[in-house]
Amino acid sequence: MKHRRIIQHILSAVILTIAFQATAQRNLMDGIVYLSTGSVISTADSLGIEIPVKQKPLRIVTNPYTARQKVRDKIQPQQIDSIVLWNPTAPERPHTFEYIPRYGWCWLLEHGNHISVYAFSPKGYTISGNGGIWARKKLDIIVRKGDTTYLFSKPEKFADNKFRQQVAEIVSDDAGLVRMIMQSSSRRDKILRMLNLYSPNK
Repeated sequence: MKHRRIIQHILSAVILTIAFQATAQRNLMDGIVYLSTGSVISTADSLGIEIPVKQKPLRIVTNPYTARQKVRDKIQPQQIDSIVLWNPTAPERPHTFEYIPRYGWCWLLEHGNHISVYAFSPKGYTISGNGGIWARKKLDIIVRKGDTTYLFSKPEKFADNKFRQQVAEIVSDDAGLVRMIMQSSSRRDKILRMLNLYSPNK
């Protein structure tokens, strides 16, 4: 009888370990998927959403965070308008992802009336237990203005005058924002995030 209980404890530990590893590998989060058809998929229906990466389909998982979890759907990026994800331990800190065909799944940093600013990591993203998010390894910043996209590398570096001029050209018809950019001494990423203030002919 004693041996049977020991075996049961061992099996339970193995099952829990497998479930944890599967969840970690899939990087599952709570959230909402907004499809281009206008319908939505929500984890309120006992589903899990895998954080998207590169140009891969989005995976929706049933029975998340258990040993019985499995992929229910694989949705092509072109069928998705946007995704809002959060760690179950920090629902007050959601993060939005959108798909930009030339690059892949991007994390939305700023959304203005005319310009949106994104972070792009080919290796994907991690949302921590406190809700914070970071990119895995290399990170670029993408600026999208209408149908035109601009890619900026090494966003952690401090901006020099050449970089400021390059950014200012994107919003050359907003004199106030051009002044702010040219007078800034911040890092590249902070200057790029200012572009959400863009208001042409202002």
